[in-house]
Amino acid sequence: MAKSKKETAAARYSRKESEEKYLENRITEALSLDAKIKELRAKLDAIKAEFLERFKSPASVDTIVTPAGAAVLKTTNSYRVEPEAIPDLMRIFKENIGDYVTEKVTYGVTAALRKKLSDADYKHADIIRNAVIITTTQTVEFKPPMDAKAKIVTV
Repeated sequence: MAKSKKETAAARYSRKESEEKYLENRITEALSLDAKIKELRAKLDAIKAEFLERFKSPASVDTIVTPAGAAVLKTTNSYRVEPEAIPDLMRIFKENIGDYVTEKVTYGVTAALRKKLSDADYKHADIIRNAVIITTTQTVEFKPPMDAKAKIVTV
């Protein structure tokens, strides 16, 4: 047998108003946090840009360590093959093209082809080097203080 619950209309409306007020407060808080995060992200991006400029200086260090923490330059390369170069690479690698090039919307580069880029003695080195586009991306990462023995580098 199901138990029924009785409440007054006033209690029900009061509960509903209370929940609506709670939801309104949570949405307001979320919007406020989102605005603060965007502001802080912009400030952090500006600081990172400043450090990227410092890392480009003649000292060319990739880590700046202070008692407060460290800024580390991270560099990554992405490789791709221009579509116009595919016929030349297919002529070189023939049925083994899949070992060197992956096909997507753009043409990617495998580790085997990356290795061929540095092989100056390879007879088709010039064709391969002209076919591969290398994109370099640099970002700055901040780390908390290491130990008291950390070397302090000033730029």
